[in-house]
Amino acid sequence: MKRYHHPDLRAALMDAALSELTEKGPRRFSLRQVAARAGVSHTAPYRHFQDKDALLAALVRDGLGSLTKSLREANLIPADTARERLGRLGRAYVSFGRRNPRLLTLIFSDLGFGALGAVPPNLPNKSDYDAFGELESTVKACQREGSLDPELDSGVLSLLVWSTVHGLAILFIENVIPAMTAERGLPPEVAESEILRALGEFFYPKERDA
Repeated sequence: MKRYHHPDLRAALMDAALSELTEKGPRRFSLRQVAARAGVSHTAPYRHFQDKDALLAALVRDGLGSLTKSLREANLIPADTARERLGRLGRAYVSFGRRNPRLLTLIFSDLGFGALGAVPPNLPNKSDYDAFGELESTVKACQREGSLDPELDSGVLSLLVWSTVHGLAILFIENVIPAMTAERGLPPEVAESEILRALGEFFYPKERDA
């Protein structure tokens, strides 16, 4: 393979790393394969990343930034209620996972957390990487308007909402939900909308509105 000086080596390595994750998953990820995919020498990654953990930590950081941006953009769309905004966050989260399946899996995995622990990322503005904070602020707004139980701890409720939506995203990624709903004649996009709408009733059933 031809080796050459890359004008933006770091960006090329990040792109190659994402491709490696998409094709092979995080467990088979290696710096040597990333370098080969980027078309550079096997030592080139060490100019920017001291080891595999450093590259994975950078991917997790950038992934969290992209996820937070997606949630924030969904939250900025005008809505009549906070509950409507919460539904949009859920759809944005699932959509992000379907666009970036390996990246979402990496971000919230032992491997991803381990990489962050080994190489804590430099975050100039932590709020730009605070996807959970974006969710919790919306959950609190739902509690204030009464569309989610105001007596529950907002952090615990946010964890419950997040874990449920994350589970949905993984089931979409693994094609479980599309396959099951297809058997019932529902297109994936319709199933996603219906599931997220039903999710609101799960957390705040109609009898509470009476």
